[in-house]
Amino acid sequence: MRTWFDKLTGKNKPPRFTKSWAPEREAIYHWMGTWQRSLHREEMALPDEPPAEDESLRWAPGALDGTLAWHTGQPDDVRQKVGLVIHALQAVLAVPSDEAAVQSLYRLLNEGYPLSYIDALLQEIANTRTISAERLRWLAEWLATQAPDRNVVKVAMALLMFFPGERSVSILTTLGAHDEFTLYSVVALRAMVSQEEYAQVWFSLARQAEGWGRIHLIERLPTPLPDEVRHWLLRAGYNNTVMNEYTAWHCASGGDLPRALQEEQDEALLLGAAGIIQALIAGGPARDMRNYDDNDLLCTRWLQRIHTLPPANLHYYLCASAIANWAAHQAEEDTDNAPRWLDLRHLAVDVLANPGWAECISEEFEQPDWSRFYLAVQASQCRGEDPWPKVYERQSRFPDESHWYTLLQTHARERASMVQALAEQQLNLAQIASGPSLEAGIGTGWHDHHVLDGILYGLQRFPGVGWSLVDAGLYSPLIHNRSVALQVLEAWSLPEDTRWRLEHLLRVEPDDELRLRISEQLATLSTA
Repeated sequence: MRTWFDKLTGKNKPPRFTKSWAPEREAIYHWMGTWQRSLHREEMALPDEPPAEDESLRWAPGALDGTLAWHTGQPDDVRQKVGLVIHALQAVLAVPSDEAAVQSLYRLLNEGYPLSYIDALLQEIANTRTISAERLRWLAEWLATQAPDRNVVKVAMALLMFFPGERSVSILTTLGAHDEFTLYSVVALRAMVSQEEYAQVWFSLARQAEGWGRIHLIERLPTPLPDEVRHWLLRAGYNNTVMNEYTAWHCASGGDLPRALQEEQDEALLLGAAGIIQALIAGGPARDMRNYDDNDLLCTRWLQRIHTLPPANLHYYLCASAIANWAAHQAEEDTDNAPRWLDLRHLAVDVLANPGWAECISEEFEQPDWSRFYLAVQASQCRGEDPWPKVYERQSRFPDESHWYTLLQTHARERASMVQALAEQQLNLAQIASGPSLEAGIGTGWHDHHVLDGILYGLQRFPGVGWSLVDAGLYSPLIHNRSVALQVLEAWSLPEDTRWRLEHLLRVEPDDELRLRISEQLATLSTA
């Protein structure tokens, strides 16, 4: 009766909050509809992304929050930030039409990094009895669906955790499909829905997210884990666009990979297991093979399955090679169990000894797909062979590809000279050397400049090889090009060829730090 009366009198009618942003700015929530229908999602930037000509640092979707979550602690000023937000929040909830109050709250939410204070904010809100839950829900829904700035949307998503229901779930799943917002979506959803519903929305989000979003999801697997999800984790889910090392342990453990290898026979499982095992062995920022209790059982079962197959997939060769090297290392480190590790290494070496791998590698070298070609390069290196001539031929035939790093992993001066000649053919050095300025090289139009960076790094070990490339770098508009070119001059220590270049460059260099480096190099040459 009370609810009916409230509706009749308009008591439950949502308040009209005053927008504090320009009317032409697009709401991220609305933009998501266009993004989800697009066939070129990776090319679409969030509407609050700075324009391409803005040379500020750009993060991949979800990367900033991922870095903060994995590699930084809580800042010291959290209490102050939370206090300011609570005060501004209460002002808006008291008078939703107060434009100044809304602007103040919006500015606070848009500043800084929500992940650094969101947990403390939610706890403070839960402990504050003077906040109207109903108005807070309306505000959270309004900001989540209308705000054009990602930080504000993220805080609003976190607030929706207090308000379970279809509307909140719909908002969170819509926004959570984008890697930038997945973390906030999955944390809120896990707190508000049943285990069964969480597994359903989790799987829907996990198949859409590809980068940091997928990492955050896999760190928060449903329990119990449905068979459909387990099957997907071991075959495709572990793979992401950041680092498989972040997800491999969770997938191997949650998906019980050793049992799957014993009971399931499909090739997709063997390929997925190879990727997971390699990521576990590589190690990195997350739990790895050292933390996986069934590490030897996992490797043994996979090798036993591969041992019976004809050589056909170089992913298998590279995985077996990684296991052989890892097992040898384990035998040296874990001497009490050395026989067990040596048995594992022997099994891996048996797989690698199959003579059919040579033909397989040769065939992959001829593939037009550069990724398959690169697998052949890696496998050839594992066998102690020299793929350099193949790589040089490939770069010559496909100038749009970039194999320069591999080409410069050589100690032969003659080969470095060949790389220089090829780079002179494939890079527009005249365009690169258009004159020093303060460009950072963010955005399109800098492909050759970035390629030159990598080549210059490699040339530091070959004094006098590549002067044309060094000169192009010294007079590039990109600060980083000129910085790397100066590194080359420092490494080469060729006073007579260096002095006149530095003297001329000092007269035109616009960057203060580089001018200082040039002056220091000249001073060193004068005292030499």
